[in-house]
Amino acid sequence: MKFDIEYLDVVIIRSCQLKCDGCCTFSHHNEINGLEEAHDYEEQIAFWAKHLHPKRINIFGGEPLLHPRFIEWFRLIKKYWPDQSRIWVNTNGYQIDKLFPYVD
Repeated sequence: MKFDIEYLDVVIIRSCQLKCDGCCTFSHHNEINGLEEAHDYEEQIAFWAKHLHPKRINIFGGEPLLHPRFIEWFRLIKKYWPDQSRIWVNTNGYQIDKLFPYVD
């Protein structure tokens, strides 16, 4: 049985190039940074895909487009939630040109 949920947040990076006051993820603090690798989380993503049906999946961090392997994360999420969910990227937009080679 899958549970319908409104949204699922997937944090892939704790770094951001901005230093916004009041950052809700505290990514502007120098002591909190780093990133997560998609292949390290495939087992967890597969588990949750069997149990959750999110209407929307938010990829965020820090700034998710700073992740050097952002596309791997996107593809992993799409693999386990191929049709039923929308994938949103919570970005400040400064790195949006990194996505151009992947947009049809």
